Amino acid sequence: MLIYHYTQSNAATLAKVEVQSTQPLMFISQKAVIDMVKPYQKDTWFGLDVKSLSEKLLAYPGIKSVRVTKTWPNKLSITFAQYTPVAYWQNHQQILLDNDEIITPKYFQQKGEKVELPLFDGQEYNKKQMKTMYDALYQITSKHQLQIEQLRYHGNQWSVVLSNKITIMLGSENMMQKLQTLLSHLSEIIVPDHKVISEIDMRYRRGFAVQLSTK
Repeated sequence: MLIYHYTQSNAATLAKVEVQSTQPLMFISQKAVIDMVKPYQKDTWFGLDVKSLSEKLLAYPGIKSVRVTKTWPNKLSITFAQYTPVAYWQNHQQILLDNDEIITPKYFQQKGEKVELPLFDGQEYNKKQMKTMYDALYQITSKHQLQIEQLRYHGNQWSVVLSNKITIMLGSENMMQKLQTLLSHLSEIIVPDHKVISEIDMRYRRGFAVQLSTK
């Protein structure tokens, strides 16, 4: 009892907070972490409730795990692990994570800037299928220095919007082969002056239709 009283009365309050993560923080800001720690600064180093703080930090969507440790005499270390974002879901407010969870994050930035991800547009029960399809299509588009900005799946029909702003209607059959052939010969399509390709419809047994728009 005497030892406990001595350590409590002479213990320092929290003076230093160290935040660590296996990757740059995306789902919680440094400021938010500090703001959540501030109420605990009134406690002594011995009395600081590590479990309570951990639970509050873990409540942030997208945070996979939090480890809070105290280092004598006045240091607090917080280590985060985050889920990996796969795509924006339906809009730019929701995120599909690598564990197949869809979240609406309180915070979502990387180094103060918007995180660049493809946008998935489909039904929630198809999210795993869309992840698999995206990976397969990306293997093709990346070979042609093109990114997939949007992936859509409705009514068993697939379509993509590429980084060159062309929408490609892929349909539901032989999509990989069609896309590979198209991108290999895309530069050969003759486009009139002051026009650009806006959409290519590949839902035909043979050939495809090209829609043009004014620059």
